[in-house]
Amino acid sequence: MPRHIATASLALVLTAASFVRPLGAQETPDPSPELRDAYATLLGLDLDGEQPVRDGRTDIYRSNLDNPAAPRLVTRLEVSGNECRVRTTSALQSPGEWAVLSLTMMDLKRIQSAVAYGSVDDLIAGRNPLRPGDAAARQLVLKGDHLQCTSRISLADEAETPVSSCHDRLDISMMDEAQVARVQKAVALLTERCDIDALRP
Repeated sequence: MPRHIATASLALVLTAASFVRPLGAQETPDPSPELRDAYATLLGLDLDGEQPVRDGRTDIYRSNLDNPAAPRLVTRLEVSGNECRVRTTSALQSPGEWAVLSLTMMDLKRIQSAVAYGSVDDLIAGRNPLRPGDAAARQLVLKGDHLQCTSRISLADEAETPVSSCHDRLDISMMDEAQVARVQKAVALLTERCDIDALRP
């Protein structure tokens, strides 16, 4: 498959996906911007406070394009009819290389434990654990069986079989005070909406 065709196909996939709705989805109101922003924060899509392009129940995030040699990342985030589940469809492409497509599903109802740390060193050593809502927290770890599941395929080989894997944890880093505030706000909202005991103070 010629590269320009593959790239065009990728754009069409990400664009057209915004119009795909589950059966009966027209009866389900679009999730609030606050809820979608909370998921974007947990998944690190708004590290610098980036604003997405909103389209119905989906949000599109694009990586910073200031460096022409840097890989391009486009991520489409969609909260399903169940507001405790989120799906992302992303495309990562380095200049001159084939793009890699990824589809990830995350279900917050699967969270079984949560712990925070004040630094990366404490996280690595597993020492001085904090409650998730602690103001001193700079690293947050959420754990649960099959918390996130991803299917990935490269456009370099049209015959390639998607590679699927599931992960039992989500690591969230908070680099500055603004990011700490966004994460704490997101955690508080999602804890209330999804009734996650592990995240309660």
